Amino acid sequence: MTEEVLPGATYVRSDRSFVDDLKAFDQEAWGQVYDQHFQSLFFYALSRVGDRSEAEEQAAQVLEEALRGIGRYQERGVPFRAWLFRIARNVVSDHIKRRQRERGLSASDPDQTSFESEVDFQLSLQRALRHLSEEQRQIVVLRFVNDLPLKECAQAMGKSLSAIKSLQNRGFERLREYFEKEQRS
Repeated sequence: MTEEVLPGATYVRSDRSFVDDLKAFDQEAWGQVYDQHFQSLFFYALSRVGDRSEAEEQAAQVLEEALRGIGRYQERGVPFRAWLFRIARNVVSDHIKRRQRERGLSASDPDQTSFESEVDFQLSLQRALRHLSEEQRQIVVLRFVNDLPLKECAQAMGKSLSAIKSLQNRGFERLREYFEKEQRS
């Protein structure tokens, strides 16, 4: 059982104890989920949808889905955070598909709107990530924007560790080629 120190908490608790509190709909526990994960869920969604307000909606929807689905969560050695990002992957993918149908947009052509300065980095990353496959993009975002370890990425994406490493390596190679081309231009 993994032990973690929760921000704002002066004690250490186990994932199982924390999940039990979540299943009991403890407001403090859900507040900690929001405090710990909303920002990374937002940046994950932003990197995929390209629009700040849509990303905020998607991050909020992930937390709603987690709240609705917490009763079905079972401790299987998968960190709670990986479970959240699996929900995020599904919610955002569904949103992109819906948006494609409604607007006729391709999944790799997010809206180009102006953003506040706090997301400038995300926009630069988004431009570079468009040159990756959808799975390569997801692994790069999970690993390096959301700081998930390889094992949690594998769990969140439902893939083996070796498949995740391969996707990451191929993604890095494509990014290297993209940046070399940009430098020459």
